[in-house]
Amino acid sequence: MKVIGQFNQGFIICVLEKNERTNLVIVDQHAADKIYNFEKLRREFSFQRQMLIVPIEVELTESQSIIIETFKSSIEKNGFNIKGNFLHSVPFYKGKILGKNDFYNLLSNIEKDPEDLNVHYCDQFRKIMAEKACRESIMIGKALNTKQLEDIVRNLAYLDLPWKCPHGRPTFNILE
Repeated sequence: MKVIGQFNQGFIICVLEKNERTNLVIVDQHAADKIYNFEKLRREFSFQRQMLIVPIEVELTESQSIIIETFKSSIEKNGFNIKGNFLHSVPFYKGKILGKNDFYNLLSNIEKDPEDLNVHYCDQFRKIMAEKACRESIMIGKALNTKQLEDIVRNLAYLDLPWKCPHGRPTFNILE
């Protein structure tokens, strides 16, 4: 894909030539940079755990038990440690301790879209990471040089899920 330039200090115009066809690709510079920053945070971010003196009992459906077994690493990365039907540790961030409802929320998010690693977080943590990624990203209204434009487009190729930013905005559109 070849970068042509920037439009309206917010969109990167590219040309994609494939199978003797030429398509115009419009990349939202903020959304594309935001998903790159979000996935980078996702890989680097780890939550502190609060070990529990008295484990918290959780009631689990059969499907929730399967989710726990299948996505154990995602659950542990969120700071939850579950053995049987008991939480033995819960995550905390900036003095806020999460609990049973956040654990159920995490299971629900994974169940809704098991393939999307960007939703394998309880809503509170996902919101924190999305806001941090947003603040660190190139904003609409910023003029960029050719190298910056190319870097944003190139970064999309290294993402697990480059299609939309963590707030749901599409990162690019292909015009045929």
